[in-house]
Amino acid sequence: MISVLVSARASWAKLSPIVRELVRLQANIEIVACASAVLEKFGRVSRFITQEYPTVPLTELYTVMEGTRPVTIAKDAGILLQSLADHYARTHPTLVLVCADRYETHAAVMAACYQNIPVAHLQGGERTGTLDDVVRNANTVLSTWHFPATKLSALRVNALTGAWDQIFMYGCPSIDLAREALAEPPVGADELSGSGAYISPQYRFAFVLQHPDINSWTDAFGQMTTTLNACRDAHIPIIIQWPNTDTGSDLTSKAIRVFRDKNPGTSIRTIPNLPPTRFLRLLSQASVLVGNSSAFIREASYLGVPAVIVGDRQRGRERGPSVIEVAYPESLLTQMILAQVEAKTYPSSLLYGDGSAGPRIAQTLVELCQTPS
Repeated sequence: MISVLVSARASWAKLSPIVRELVRLQANIEIVACASAVLEKFGRVSRFITQEYPTVPLTELYTVMEGTRPVTIAKDAGILLQSLADHYARTHPTLVLVCADRYETHAAVMAACYQNIPVAHLQGGERTGTLDDVVRNANTVLSTWHFPATKLSALRVNALTGAWDQIFMYGCPSIDLAREALAEPPVGADELSGSGAYISPQYRFAFVLQHPDINSWTDAFGQMTTTLNACRDAHIPIIIQWPNTDTGSDLTSKAIRVFRDKNPGTSIRTIPNLPPTRFLRLLSQASVLVGNSSAFIREASYLGVPAVIVGDRQRGRERGPSVIEVAYPESLLTQMILAQVEAKTYPSSLLYGDGSAGPRIAQTLVELCQTPS
């Protein structure tokens, strides 16, 4: 049995093409949802999963403590580790599938590793220049099978593990969804739940998604305010999605609320969550993407959507030509936003794959589970 860990809307975007193919192959799987993936304030991704795959066993683990300070995140990881250890001891999975670099992923890797359960890790070998690198590399070293998204990442995974025959480079599965999103009808204003101004995605708008940087989380309020001020000064309507549960996310969310209250003349709409394909369709419709989400690098590069990455959270990550990076101050940020709006679109980049990763990863996982250990 393959146990799939889903901890956030971003991880589900990468895992869902794999799960879809595993279901088609009639593989024995379960899904364990935790952290922001089970919380209403973050859109409760687990609800979408249950609706799409009603026959797949899904377990929800509620372990998130109130607050987003570093000590709280550390405690969250410890509580989740205990819950996952108990769960794996009961269910005895053949393999645990995890994604990337979040603390929830590390808890799952630890819970599996100490019970001699092989781990398949997506997106090892990437770099951002933050604490995420340390967690990601630890996950890589503790994992058995590796599915990096790029050639450079694969080389880094090999440098850490020396296990080239256990590395499979098929690309990032979320690119599968980005490719499919282009065939979807455009997202309309009536599909944008949340609150704020009526904004039609059929016209010019900035899509903002910004998370706190773990290296400077105490500045999260000011950084979010700076980004929103720059969008306001660019005179472009703003559709903004709430941040994830990272350290400092309460400060980022507070900045959004304060900005909204202090700028009643600015056209801004806050949205909680969208299913992955609709999220990417909305992303593809944006005039410019502003913030520090990795989706604005991976999926935006494939879609050719102009993106402005703000600050240091994604500094070391590979990116396509549609992405430019800018540090603060605010005046330069406004200029970069306007320049990207003017650019309109860029050629598609296949840096993170061609949109066929999900089925290839799923088939490989099934074969690995059938191989005698």
